[in-house]
Amino acid sequence: MHGFKRITQGGGPLVCALLVFSMAALWSAIVPLGEAPDEPEHFAYVNAVMEGHFPSLTMPTSREAFQPPLAYLEDAVAARPFSPPSPTHLKVNPAASLDPGAPLARAFKARFAHPPDQDYPWSGWVRLWHLLRVVSAAWLAFAAVMAFLAARRLFPRSPVLWPVIAAATALLPQEIFIGMTVSNDPATIGMAALAVWFAALMWRRAPSTRSALLGGMLAGWLMLTKLSLLPFALLLVSLPVFSRRRWDKSALSTLMALLIWSPWALRLWYQTGDPTGLRANMDLHPTLRPASHLTLGFWHAAFATTSASLWGRFGWMNIALLVPDGRATALLIALMSLGIVVGLIRPDRLVWTALAGVIIVTIGAWLQYLASVGGSAAQGRLLMACALPVALLSALPFAGPLERVPAWIGWLVVVVAVAVDSYLLFWLIGPAYW
Repeated sequence: MHGFKRITQGGGPLVCALLVFSMAALWSAIVPLGEAPDEPEHFAYVNAVMEGHFPSLTMPTSREAFQPPLAYLEDAVAARPFSPPSPTHLKVNPAASLDPGAPLARAFKARFAHPPDQDYPWSGWVRLWHLLRVVSAAWLAFAAVMAFLAARRLFPRSPVLWPVIAAATALLPQEIFIGMTVSNDPATIGMAALAVWFAALMWRRAPSTRSALLGGMLAGWLMLTKLSLLPFALLLVSLPVFSRRRWDKSALSTLMALLIWSPWALRLWYQTGDPTGLRANMDLHPTLRPASHLTLGFWHAAFATTSASLWGRFGWMNIALLVPDGRATALLIALMSLGIVVGLIRPDRLVWTALAGVIIVTIGAWLQYLASVGGSAAQGRLLMACALPVALLSALPFAGPLERVPAWIGWLVVVVAVAVDSYLLFWLIGPAYW
């Protein structure tokens, strides 16, 4: 038993990383290339970077070109020694269908045709694509490690929670599905987890110039990964204020973050008149039109879209939250709200209030987006970046009572999560594609 405790606590992050990486690699082997949301466009972005330039902001085929570059630069650097840039040769599958009324096994087919030349042994663009998926799986494994370490930092006396929170961050089906794809979403999950771990590490410490600069650098990198990480960047630059009311250190962090993010923002501003690039993206897609957010109908549609059935959203569309009938969402919101209340009541728990603010801002921004565009495929990514804050806040009220629960119970939860992911992969996703 002592050996198990030593392995699962001391080596727990490595165990979580290996499990998550293995599951993501397994899903990657089953889900054909290009079948994840916008995966071909993200692959084209990486391919352009490997060729030495950013994709054009004006081409209809480059609708991801407005995205910040850090994740794609990292992909290009990791893959370049093993494969040269190579454009894809995907062909649309004319038999593709997303009929929600059909039986699940026939509800959809692969979006693209996948001839035998995509099978192993890989070569050309197929090999490059698989290499980039490996990098994405590594990002998801990194998120699991950061989640484990953050939980261990915040709940040092409740080891049962450490693997559970890591699983809630990286082993949810939608996380595995997106985490094995070529896109900036895996890096987004990993960077969000890194930001939360940094906040957990620093929030009780007196802010120094060094920590302020490190927090600002990380905040800048978050903004260069994906704009949806803005709440996490705000959390990092606000840490000195939360911990010791040091506004000067917070200003230093903010300045560092702006210095890192501003070159990319200025480029977009010069080319599109918008430092976020979202205007150029909307111009390429006339269906993405702003709508009134004051009508009950739009907000009802947004919540309904967010609560879409998991089972009808596999395939190249995003996987929505695990809420076939909405009860799971109600439970999640109740747990999160309880954590927020505890964080607000306890003045020494300012970090919990900050994490609650991150979640509220993120969810509000996504619901605003859903109401604006009529519920696009973004609903599956609603809580991906803030999965770790949600898990931490949900665990907060139970940390004390769970101190006496043995750690192996938490690892049993991880085993169950792996079993559920395997079931979904082999009995639901696999038959739909193959």
